[in-house]
Amino acid sequence: MRKILGNLWDSAKPFILAVPLVLLFSTAISQAQIRPMEECQATFTGQPAAITSLSASTWSPGKTYHVLITGVFPGDSATPGCDYTEVSVITAQDPLSGGSAPYVTVSSTKYVSPTQTMATISIAAGAPSATDYLYVTCDGCPIFPAEAVPVQIDGCASPTITDVKPSTWLAGKSYNITIKGTGFTPPDKATAACLFTALTVAAADGSPVFVSNINVVSSTEITASIQPDINDPAQSATVIAGAPPNTGQYTNASITHGQLYLVDPYLFTSSSSGQMSSNDIIASLPANANYAAGVIADGTSTAIAVYASPDKDSVTITAENGATLDNWDPAFLTRAPTSQGSTLSTGSPIKKGSLYYSLALVQAPTNNSAATTQSIEVSVQNGGAANDCGTNNTPDPNPGSCDLGEGYPAVLLIHGLWGNQDSLAGIASFLTTQSGSNANPYGPPAVIAICCSKTVPWYAQPTGSTSTDCGTLTPADAIKNRLDTVSGVYDKNHVVGGRVDVVAHSMGGLAAGFYTTLPRYLTDPRSRNQGALHLVVTIDTPAQGSGLATYLMTVADWKYNPKASALAHAFWKAGKCKPSMTVRQCFNKIGNVIAAPGAPLDSGAIYSLQPYVVNSTPAYIKPPVGAWVALAADFPDAGIPKSLLRFTTQQLVDNLYHGDAPHLSDEVGQGDNDVIVTVGSQTNSNYSNPDVTLYLSGRLQHSSTPDASDYLYELAAIDPRMFDVITDANVLQSNDVDQLVLNALQSGVPNQ
Repeated sequence: MRKILGNLWDSAKPFILAVPLVLLFSTAISQAQIRPMEECQATFTGQPAAITSLSASTWSPGKTYHVLITGVFPGDSATPGCDYTEVSVITAQDPLSGGSAPYVTVSSTKYVSPTQTMATISIAAGAPSATDYLYVTCDGCPIFPAEAVPVQIDGCASPTITDVKPSTWLAGKSYNITIKGTGFTPPDKATAACLFTALTVAAADGSPVFVSNINVVSSTEITASIQPDINDPAQSATVIAGAPPNTGQYTNASITHGQLYLVDPYLFTSSSSGQMSSNDIIASLPANANYAAGVIADGTSTAIAVYASPDKDSVTITAENGATLDNWDPAFLTRAPTSQGSTLSTGSPIKKGSLYYSLALVQAPTNNSAATTQSIEVSVQNGGAANDCGTNNTPDPNPGSCDLGEGYPAVLLIHGLWGNQDSLAGIASFLTTQSGSNANPYGPPAVIAICCSKTVPWYAQPTGSTSTDCGTLTPADAIKNRLDTVSGVYDKNHVVGGRVDVVAHSMGGLAAGFYTTLPRYLTDPRSRNQGALHLVVTIDTPAQGSGLATYLMTVADWKYNPKASALAHAFWKAGKCKPSMTVRQCFNKIGNVIAAPGAPLDSGAIYSLQPYVVNSTPAYIKPPVGAWVALAADFPDAGIPKSLLRFTTQQLVDNLYHGDAPHLSDEVGQGDNDVIVTVGSQTNSNYSNPDVTLYLSGRLQHSSTPDASDYLYELAAIDPRMFDVITDANVLQSNDVDQLVLNALQSGVPNQ
């Protein structure tokens, strides 16, 4: 071997000057120590360096050795040249490919002679068993090292990790983990040189993960407790057994987050059947196109909370700001809400793929007054950190929480007899312009008016018509169509809701009450079978009918009496009625239809308002699952100012008589009245009674006077002083009424 190396030296000699091989070995020697190549070359005139033996070539952890290295080391420390005192221990025989053995320290060396060099070598405690290589190079001339010779580390067991269970951890949650592998050193097997196996966990970002209760059970098993910080980001992690440099690593661990979703059930087509599938809900994740952004505070609207996690444990979900929780039930849309309180343990999750899904029902507050500018905070208490609440849900600053906006129910405005879509425009304007008025922060219409035919009774059966022509719709069809409109708005804005509040004037209250008696009313999943009407606020509704309707039915075919007073004649003409017309024809002329032309009188709206008809036809103005707030007005006959509506109507009645016409209030019924309906009829029904009755102050008539300007013109012509003693003040044009309606809507359903 030496001869071969010598020959190689002779043949390589011409190239050495051209190839700066000194760079290959310069990492351990400073520039100040390196001699000129010519000086180093002059030294190597004999045999190349070689190692023949070591005084100690098997080493143990935790010990220090003084090793005598015997061989051929050209040069003399007393003469210019190179002393072979650069001793290194590397991990491979080739110095160019082997790095320094990290557990071996060469602390001092001494050149003894051209055949001997000394080195002090220390082996770190815990060093693993290994075969390394020792070689020597010339001090200051890092070329042509002595050929490396093997050395043996008779070291400690080297730990390896083959498996960690569980290896996926939710940030913020504690786990008991089991590590399987080989080469673990239990405490009872540890020595000063070979310590018992330590355990650490490092996140990918370099931060340590908290580990406790470490127990090296055997050479093949370690148990421990681990808890990533709840604020840790999702990332990979490495489990490390042992201490450097003798470690085993497991790099397939990870820190993850659970995902909390809030889902709107009505955005699934299956909701129309009342049956929801957890598989369909889970399949819609993680895209969560059917997310819930808000919920209507109507006592039934229910969002679905879904928590997805790699962890199979049950979780505890909480809801704040008036919402309640209930256990997941695929048929929940077909039953009334039941509350488990504001905290719920979800039980065993559903496993799909690699994740576990926990579901819970988040139910809206039962009372409008619970709806605030604050959101419902839905959170997971023991499931670890949640991400951003799922696509398009609103994250909360608290880890594992999401926000669900609350809103008041939308409001349907239902006009009365002979009204139209604009009859309650004043109330609509007030509600929509008042701060925090009525509801739906997620898009118009929060207040929506209906309109229906003037010729049909309030109890006309629905036909299923979706026409936009108000003149062809029954009240029931008009209500249903507007409910569908509101549901569409809720769905478009990802607001979970299906119920509305109602503000109804006059006959509109009876129409709302009749709607609650329809067979489909309590079988609609959109309201969890509790009915679409949440709170009904009536204004001067004839809940027991009006005697004036009976009177009009009696005189419908009567004609103008030429012997009536001149004042009565003037008012008849002011209404554009001809002397040859009957009462029915006159009313039809001015748009107040008693019955459709050519139709029987008992087919019209006036017929349906007679007390005996109202009292024998069920109309639950107080919804089966809801409340009724009745506003009642009174306009006394005595005192000033007088009612224009009463005065005008009285003159029309007087046209039918020759000086002995009945007094209008006597025909309306006994007791105080608003010109059209008695206060008693406004506040009581044969089928339901109001939860709250509010008596309006002041002198307010039932409605404005049709063609009031024409009648006022006639009055001015007769006596201008009438302007000072007569008024058209009415419940539909009153700021006090507007405010009471708003208060009733915001106060919500009483006693629930």
